[in-house]
Amino acid sequence: MNTFTKKIVLTISFDSEKQSCIIAGSLKPEMQKDIPHVKIVLKQNKEKIILEFSAMQTNVLRAAINSYVRWIETAYSINCI
Repeated sequence: MNTFTKKIVLTISFDSEKQSCIIAGSLKPEMQKDIPHVKIVLKQNKEKIILEFSAMQTNVLRAAINSYVRWIETAYSINCI
């Protein structure tokens, strides 16, 4: 059983609920993948997206956060919202 000792909660606010829904929807395919050594929970609440990252090692946590931030940036720029 894995015990995730490191945890980061990332909250991103958008200008509208529509924007946050579009970005959250673009992340869903990534959320369905099983990523070893890290647990990621996505919550969307009105104009906010909340991502909870948990891992045993700091480098794994950092890599997961970097990936998700890049995907969010890409989705945001592609959708031109």
